[in-house]
Amino acid sequence: MTNRIPNDPCWPALIAIASHYLEINSLDESGRKLGDIQFLRVSDLANALEQAYQMGLTVGYNAEAE
Repeated sequence: MTNRIPNDPCWPALIAIASHYLEINSLDESGRKLGDIQFLRVSDLANALEQAYQMGLTVGYNAEAE
């Protein structure tokens, strides 16, 4: 994934979500044309997106106001 923020504290959680729901163990591009393509079930993708959304709500709720 080329647009990630270095040292983003949420990155390990996103990798864990991808691993758990999508069986993707790395979000880095492999550089191979077919190596970065994977078929997914729509329900698995929906579950992963829902979990990531919930994580975002939690992080946003716990963030201190500036």
